[in-house]
Amino acid sequence: MMGVQNDTHIIYGVLGRQEDRLDRIKPRLELRELAEAPQAPYTT
Repeated sequence: MMGVQNDTHIIYGVLGRQEDRLDRIKPRLELRELAEAPQAPYTT
């Protein structure tokens, strides 16, 4: 029983780290998508 509890704890730890990584990646991805988007010509 302790083994299952320990494995579950490890899995939740790994999932938490992956979520943190995705939270850091998302803003960079949005900035990259904006930079790669076609730009409208500047008109005055």
